[in-house]
Amino acid sequence: MNKFSEFMEKYFVPVAAKLNENKFIAAVRDAFILNFPLTMTASLILLLNFVVFGSDLPISLGYYEATAPIAEFFTAIGWPILQGTIDIMAITIAFLIGRNLALEYKSDDLMGGLVGLASIFIVSVKVEGMYDPQWFGATGLFVSILVPLVSVYVFIKLGQIKRLKITLPDMVPPAVSRSFDKLIPIMITLFTLGTLNHLFTMFLPKGLHVFIFEVIQTPLQSMGDSVHTLVILYSISNFLWFFGIHGPNTIAAVRDSIFSHVSPANLTFLQEGGNIKDVPHLVHPGLYDAYANAGGSGMTLPLIIGILFQGKREDYRQISKLSLAPGIFNINETMIFGIPIVLNPIFLFPFVLIPAVVLYIAYFLTVIGFISPIAYTVPWTTPAIIAPFLGSGLDFMNLIVAALLFVLAIFMWLPFVKLADKEIKNK
Repeated sequence: MNKFSEFMEKYFVPVAAKLNENKFIAAVRDAFILNFPLTMTASLILLLNFVVFGSDLPISLGYYEATAPIAEFFTAIGWPILQGTIDIMAITIAFLIGRNLALEYKSDDLMGGLVGLASIFIVSVKVEGMYDPQWFGATGLFVSILVPLVSVYVFIKLGQIKRLKITLPDMVPPAVSRSFDKLIPIMITLFTLGTLNHLFTMFLPKGLHVFIFEVIQTPLQSMGDSVHTLVILYSISNFLWFFGIHGPNTIAAVRDSIFSHVSPANLTFLQEGGNIKDVPHLVHPGLYDAYANAGGSGMTLPLIIGILFQGKREDYRQISKLSLAPGIFNINETMIFGIPIVLNPIFLFPFVLIPAVVLYIAYFLTVIGFISPIAYTVPWTTPAIIAPFLGSGLDFMNLIVAALLFVLAIFMWLPFVKLADKEIKNK
């Protein structure tokens, strides 16, 4: 372990530090950090709506007939809050990236933010006169990172050309003078973006969002039904999170088409009196969710425990404390966008690798009959360790193995927590 840490510290940390100093990466990273209050609010609402007031879990208020009206009342309050926070994340991130990049280049940050905001609407194709709202949430984050970075960078460079500036007399109010100072660079930038977007949609009418989504999704469609497929699918899903792309949503169509028959077949087998140890399908998304999704994508609940147990960075510790309660119920936007894990090279490797290792171990123990297969579907908010117990029909061996795999994941995260501590010292 010490040799591994020394190797990573010598060769990996300097590269990670160099990447974090890059203006473009810094602009994106800080955008997610600034958006953290909205992300935290959304995570708490998700926790309340699905766990406290939802109807899927028998311990929730929504499960009982007497308390259902109370749960429905508070759920109705929560959904609009989600729509105003997590469902417009791509929009707020586009503005913040534009603002931060302008600050990095010592340009007008407010105008940079407005250019970033405008650019994301320019490339969003309307269907029957309406924007598709799915691209304004986490699903559209990749475009909301890429397009503002390019458009605001062009705006910044144009703004440095003195001939394009409109200088007004000192007596003019500052707000008016500020808007005219960058008027021509903004007009040229947005007109150019609009022209490129029109040319793009002439060949691909569905637009940039759908094009990128399909480019990522199509290569996944030829995969077969095996544990390796499951590992590859979710490794890609977690890898996409690194770039701000909502991994589970991106692979959902492929995943569901491959495994849609599995749960019904297993349940039919059990309803006909079959033994749970003999269910026809051992591999399906429920296996991953039960063992390799503790805290959400990338197994971030063990990361939270690792940071609180051994982490020295105060910012990570504070975010982890706030993320602990949502993380217990597999809600981890606060970690992904708060630490952030997005564009954080130190955490990319474990974020992808640890769930894969845990899944392979769980699958092997299932194949040899040491633990029962996951045959029952449980709500995605079911806490880690408990989920395998319920999904296996209350097999206590699954409970024990899940706990051991959770501890293993904590120890696998610890070297990277230490690297993150050393990285901040080297800055």
